[in-house]
Amino acid sequence: HAFLWKHHVEHGDPSLSNLMYDPDTQCGVLSDFDLSVLQWEPRVTGTEKMGSVPFMALEILTEDYWEGKVQRCYHHELESFIWILVYV
Repeated sequence: HAFLWKHHVEHGDPSLSNLMYDPDTQCGVLSDFDLSVLQWEPRVTGTEKMGSVPFMALEILTEDYWEGKVQRCYHHELESFIWILVYV
């Protein structure tokens, strides 16, 4: 995930169903890039406010975000991974 973000790819929806684990290699993989965006390109209309609600960062669930006062950042997706760990 950090590698993708450093290369300006925003996944946008880390969730339990988008994570896979290979026990042989002991590696995790983030999948489902249907709604991911390159950070320098505008989002497709209707995808600005996407994600799996149970795993969204708290700040993304606020009215300020929905009004466009908060920009989606790396730490929001990182918080999604923390919520996934709490859920598991």
